[in-house]
Amino acid sequence: MVALAAFVGHLYPVFHHFAGGKGVATAAGIILALHWPMGLALIAIWLCVAYGFRFASLASLAAAVVFPVGMFYVFGNTPTAWIAVLISALLFWRHRDNIRKLVAGRESTIGR
Repeated sequence: MVALAAFVGHLYPVFHHFAGGKGVATAAGIILALHWPMGLALIAIWLCVAYGFRFASLASLAAAVVFPVGMFYVFGNTPTAWIAVLISALLFWRHRDNIRKLVAGRESTIGR
């Protein structure tokens, strides 16, 4: 629950009028704290997708898909794994504009 609270607080920061935020970075910190080998695997997935496709948002979404799967693998059917599902769903919700841009071919690439 603490991880979820920290994540939501960074996803919708009060000091930025509930906009902006660093949800992906906070989610990375959460997974590194809970199970660092899986955290490193997710970072590797992020780097491979980012390097291959040059879209940070696509890399973040790819890691967000794998995150709950890995949590269920490591922790089983526990509240910790279900919180990962909620975190991933919130990441997708927060990136909905980026998803639209990706589909339309208007998302900016890394390095531009």
